[in-house]
Amino acid sequence: MSTFLYSAVTHACLNKLRNHRNRERLLREHGILPELPELFCAPAERLAELHAALERMPERLAHAAIYYYLDELPHREIARIMGCSASHVGDLLERVLLWAKQQEPAACSS
Repeated sequence: MSTFLYSAVTHACLNKLRNHRNRERLLREHGILPELPELFCAPAERLAELHAALERMPERLAHAAIYYYLDELPHREIARIMGCSASHVGDLLERVLLWAKQQEPAACSS
């Protein structure tokens, strides 16, 4: 049952992340969400960067990253949830870090 719950929650979170940007844009276009002073946007901007990174990341890597870095689950539990071996989870997490390093130059140039 816990595998199903983790999977359902992860998919719900990923869906929310995917829809967040469009929702904010629509709210701003219709004048419902006011522009905030830059001072108040700093923490939200960092969170938005994390959301955007997870949206761009391949789905399997995003799942592993969420389970490990946000849910703080051990490799063995992640492996059980994702239906793979604990060593594969380690490989996925290495690929998450590699993917993030490859994204840094693009993030810095914008």
